[in-house]
Amino acid sequence: MFNISNPSAPQQVARLAQINQAFGVAVAGNYVYVADGVNGLRVVDISTPSSPSLVRTVADPGFATGVAIAGNFAYVTSRTFGAPDTDGLYIINISTPETASFVSRYNTPDESIGVAVQGHYAYVADGNAGVEIVDIRNPQNPQLAGRVSTPGRAYGVTLAGNQIFVADGREGIQILGSDVIDISATTPDGAYNAGSPIDITVTFDQAVRVTGQPQLRLETGTVDRAATYFSGDNANTLTFRYTVQAGDNSLDLDIASSAALELNGGTIEYAMTTGGNAIVALPLPGGLGSLAANKAIVIDTVAPAAPNCSGFGNGQRHRGAR
Repeated sequence: MFNISNPSAPQQVARLAQINQAFGVAVAGNYVYVADGVNGLRVVDISTPSSPSLVRTVADPGFATGVAIAGNFAYVTSRTFGAPDTDGLYIINISTPETASFVSRYNTPDESIGVAVQGHYAYVADGNAGVEIVDIRNPQNPQLAGRVSTPGRAYGVTLAGNQIFVADGREGIQILGSDVIDISATTPDGAYNAGSPIDITVTFDQAVRVTGQPQLRLETGTVDRAATYFSGDNANTLTFRYTVQAGDNSLDLDIASSAALELNGGTIEYAMTTGGNAIVALPLPGGLGSLAANKAIVIDTVAPAAPNCSGFGNGQRHRGAR
């Protein structure tokens, strides 16, 4: 650890000899989380910077290479070195750092090397497989949300706004924007209640082919509902249908996040080129090109409260009554 109060002359404050294969690091509060190779995830208390202490090790059957922290969880990437089928994304509960514990593992196609987290999604630099986008809303059951191919070997990944930056080995830095240029709806502006169908359109910069039933995750209150692919194969605009359900509410309907377009076991691929998977990152909620920016759709399924008529009983009359 270094003191950088004077950036031109950083000073080493401490070194922890127990950490000897560090490949990735993240800081949250008074703790440092280290992806420490064959040792797995190391948790270090830095409340006294000059005297850091190792408080927890969560074993990894592979080789821990990267770590990101979001809320009460650490997301650790692991590569396979000798042990079969141990690579992937490991999710660790760090709500109490001193007793951090394994929650689940998501198996990736290649060797997971780096990770970044934004909103409900983890973005995994997965070697020759490019970037794997993993839905982490349920930490006990992470699911594939999407996948982006890169020409090289993805070693690291970070996010800024609606773009993915990938350290892609010999191919340099890949900056992945979105092929999605607009989100709107053919359903007119207005207020809708339970049972109403709403057709949402996602426009790409070129025609795409669709297999399966991709979904578009919406911000609808307590439960984020999904609009399911409805039509548009071999066109540049896809339609997703959402049926309002009891309990859904939104003052201005929008997608849940920039990674709200989920493949759900299907594919969205370029139709007119040999380029493979389309990049399905979306405009940021509320931003230019978003559903909320283009439309004014209100979801209201809460019944109005019954009027208070207590003053009308026992012979009482409202002022002005005849």
